[in-house]
Amino acid sequence: MKKQVWFWLLIWLFPQVIQAQEIQITATVNPNPVAVGEQFIYQVEVSGSVQNLPEVELPNLDQFALLGGPNVSSSFRIINFNMQASKTYTLYLAARQEGTYQIAPATARYKGKTYRSNSVTLKVVKASQKPATTNQGRGRQQGSRSNDLSKWIFLKVIPSKKKVYQNEQVTLTYKFYYRLNIQNYSIEKMPEAAGCWVEDYPMPKRLRVRNEVVNGIQYNVAEMKKIAVFPSRTGRVKISPLEMMVEAVVRRRSARDPFDMFDDFFDNPFGQVVRKLVSSGPVVIEVLPPPEQGKPANFNGLVGDFKIISSLDRNETKTNEALSYKVKIMGNGLLKFLNALPVDFPSDFEVYEPKIKERTSKKGELISSEKEFEYVLIPRVPGEFKIGALELPYFNPRDRSYHLLKVPAYTVSVARGKEIAGLGGAVLSKEE
Repeated sequence: MKKQVWFWLLIWLFPQVIQAQEIQITATVNPNPVAVGEQFIYQVEVSGSVQNLPEVELPNLDQFALLGGPNVSSSFRIINFNMQASKTYTLYLAARQEGTYQIAPATARYKGKTYRSNSVTLKVVKASQKPATTNQGRGRQQGSRSNDLSKWIFLKVIPSKKKVYQNEQVTLTYKFYYRLNIQNYSIEKMPEAAGCWVEDYPMPKRLRVRNEVVNGIQYNVAEMKKIAVFPSRTGRVKISPLEMMVEAVVRRRSARDPFDMFDDFFDNPFGQVVRKLVSSGPVVIEVLPPPEQGKPANFNGLVGDFKIISSLDRNETKTNEALSYKVKIMGNGLLKFLNALPVDFPSDFEVYEPKIKERTSKKGELISSEKEFEYVLIPRVPGEFKIGALELPYFNPRDRSYHLLKVPAYTVSVARGKEIAGLGGAVLSKEE
């Protein structure tokens, strides 16, 4: 009697066990740990004894650079007359910076139930810190080592200064160093500088390549990008890295000399194409406020080395006839935030908002700017009037001192002119 009870109990439980295990999801990464910029594979496999496997929702992987995928493959097999199906999602990724990352589970819904994979912990280290692989097989070891191309290709940022004054220019030059055949490249992420004004230098359509020796090794060097950064706040300013995806042609290392002899290693153009994400690394700039000693009371933050010229189209005119008053500032530095000038105009002059012309030149090491303000002035009553002198202070970081841009005063003699018809000598307002 007991045997019969156990028999029927097992018959009842067996379908429940099968149903509970209908769907299984497993997530893996390989290799682990991985070096910064090195390709790794993230795979999710969903399997079960069902005909139509559900679609898998992959976790958020935005912290990594996507090199390829997701690629989806399916397989079927029969074990003891039971069908087993599986579907595998494969993504090729690269880490942008070192650290320990927790990849959330992948999920799938089947018959109203949500199935989850395991979470995965990935450790990302510097390229030089990655331990030697312990995979079995000599071919695997050599293939893994050949993917570590940090000795052969890298990106470097060179700042003109690391300590500047507020609104002073810092020039960042991004150089790509390589010692092997580069098949293709693309810029994945541009540098960002919060709290700064950034100007891009124009780059030639065809990159210029030259030779440079680094630590006794000769590299081909191409200047990939050049920017001018003007920090608008004081303190430590961090500029994020430039990131590039590079496709390099790599041939398997010779057993005779696995680390040296560049010609023996990479001289075969018909090799494996390896994709690698290279990063320049961040730059931290210390930004100082302009010194308090000697600072003029009307200093408005203008930093650079400037000159100023002015003109008035004539000194004698008549009422209701327009005058043109121009002020032009030029030199090395940023003038974009200078939108008005403290000019003292006669109260009996109608003064219109200035017409502003601006030009920027990026040919030299320092960006040069030119800004012209043209004011239209209309005297409404006759008499002798004076346009006040203008003083505009700026700070020059070269000699670490303040200077004054000076515009002389102008005297204007206004005679009575023709009255505007229909107004009987009344004075027009600017709006009218």
